[in-house]
Amino acid sequence: MDFNLAKEFEANFFRQLWDNSADPFWLCEVAGKDFIFIALNPAETRLDERFKPGVTLRQIIGFTPESEHLIAGYFTCRDTGKTLTFEQRPVLHGKPCLFQTLLVPVLNTEGKVTHIWGTARNLTDYLTTHLALEELNRQLEQMVEKRTRELQAANLELHQANKILENLATHDSLTDLANRRHFFAVAAAEIARSRRYDHPLSLIMLDIDHFKQFNDTYGHACGDKTLQTLASLLAGNLRQNDLAARLGGEEFVVLLPETSLNEALHYAERLRNQLEATGKQALSCEIALTASFGVAQLQPSDSVVDSFLLRADQGLYLAKSRGRNRVECAEGSEG
Repeated sequence: MDFNLAKEFEANFFRQLWDNSADPFWLCEVAGKDFIFIALNPAETRLDERFKPGVTLRQIIGFTPESEHLIAGYFTCRDTGKTLTFEQRPVLHGKPCLFQTLLVPVLNTEGKVTHIWGTARNLTDYLTTHLALEELNRQLEQMVEKRTRELQAANLELHQANKILENLATHDSLTDLANRRHFFAVAAAEIARSRRYDHPLSLIMLDIDHFKQFNDTYGHACGDKTLQTLASLLAGNLRQNDLAARLGGEEFVVLLPETSLNEALHYAERLRNQLEATGKQALSCEIALTASFGVAQLQPSDSVVDSFLLRADQGLYLAKSRGRNRVECAEGSEG
C-alpha cells in the first residue's frame, strides 16, 4: 500500500470512528480562560444538544462546583500538555449520569497547546446499577435492623415472661416470699452443702399468733395484710444467702446457712421484737401482731428436709404451749 493510499485509509477510518462511535468526541480550541468547541461528533450532540460548534465551555457548564471541577481538567491539560482522565457526574435530562472523561492536548509546532480533543465513556448504566444496589443494601439494612429490634423486643418479652413464670413457680403470690416447693428444693441443697463442708445450718419456723382473730374480726383482707406485713419484716432482715418462705396459711420458715443455733435464736428474737413493736401499728388495728418461733440446727440425724423441719416445728409447738410470742428450740436441736 503506497503512502497516499494509506493516508486515505487512515482518514476514512477516523472519519467512520468519529461518525459512528457511541462514545462522544469533541475538539475545542483554547481561547484564553475558556474553550471554544469547533467540532463534535453525532454521539456528543445526541447526548447533550447544548454542545454546538462555536459555543464555549463556560456557556454550557456555567459556574457551579461541578463545572469548576470540569473546567479545571481542561486547564490542567492545557498547562501541562499531558493527557488527563477524570470522572464527571452531570445531570442530563433530569437523570444523574456518570462519565469517564479523557482529554488529549493538541500541540502546535512550538509545543504550545492550541486545542484539546476529548471523549467520554458513558458509565451511567453502571452508576444506575450501583445506586440501585446501594438502595437495595440500604433497604436490606433497614429490614435487618427492624427485624433485629423486633427480635430483641421479643427476646426481652420472652425473658420477662420467663422471669414471671419462674417467680410464679417459686414464690408465694400473696407475700412474694419463696413458696413451699422452692423452700424444700433450696433446703435440700443447703443440707447437702452443710454436710459436705461441715458448716452449720439453722432453721426458724414461725406462726402468727391468734391469726384467726384477724380474719374473724377484720375480714380476710386484714388477714392477707397481716401475712404481708410479716413477710415484709422477714424479707427486710434476710442476709444474702438466707431464704424466707411461706409454707402455707400463717406458717413461715427462714433458712439460715452458715448459722449456729445460738445465732439463729438471737436472729429469731430480733424478728419477734420487731414484729411486736411494729405489727399493730402497721395494720392499724387493735389486735397485737405477734408470732411464735421454733428454732433448730441441722443434726447428723437430719437426713432429709422433713426431719430438720420437724424439729423446728417442735420448737414452735413449745413456744405456742408456753404462752406464744416467744422463741423456743426443741430437745435435740442443740448445736
